[in-house]
Amino acid sequence: MKKSTTDQGVSFLRGERIYLRPPTKEDIPLFLRWMNDQEVNQYLAAFLPITEMDEVEWLERLRKEKNERIGIVLVIVHVKSGRAIGTMGIHNINWKDRTAITGAVIGEKAFWGKGYGSEAKMLFLNYASIHSI
Repeated sequence: MKKSTTDQGVSFLRGERIYLRPPTKEDIPLFLRWMNDQEVNQYLAAFLPITEMDEVEWLERLRKEKNERIGIVLVIVHVKSGRAIGTMGIHNINWKDRTAITGAVIGEKAFWGKGYGSEAKMLFLNYASIHSI
């Protein structure tokens, strides 16, 4: 696990084929496309139509609150292409019982079934366990 900055942008956690970085306002069009795609959101809690304002408010809450319920969300970026392909998050953190819910979304369908979500989750869980998240 390496922390670095690349010419493709900020890299918070780096794996072999992906890196994780904080979301930005520039990601909102991608999030809108992914979260409003019924194939992508079929297994997610968020399944209702999402507007640009919804995404702006969600991103602002992530930035401001950083609490147990909202948790931490990072963007999954494919190293070779520099393309954002999904998100990885940890939510509903229970510090007392040391439990939480994690979730990964691979929004770019060309990257489905290739282990990118698993790589992102293992990278993030390793970080979380080391830092007692």
